[in-house]
Amino acid sequence: MVQVMPQSVRERINLTESAVSDDVVNRSIVDAAETLELEADLTIDPDVCTDGEAVAIRNLTAVYCYQIEGRACIRTLLRVEL
Repeated sequence: MVQVMPQSVRERINLTESAVSDDVVNRSIVDAAETLELEADLTIDPDVCTDGEAVAIRNLTAVYCYQIEGRACIRTLLRVEL
């Protein structure tokens, strides 16, 4: 059994902790696990899950975090141009 950790999610898409904090990643991990539970009709605990469940959670969380990080970059660019 494995635990999905924020750093393992950030490593998937090469993000730093300053780009997406542990708090944000942890909330996204919970959201991803809940989404997978609903879609697969399973009970999944991201703190104690199988390797396969962890991969699915990491991949879905990485998508969420990539979107979050992208929005932050866009906001920064808009502020610079104003």
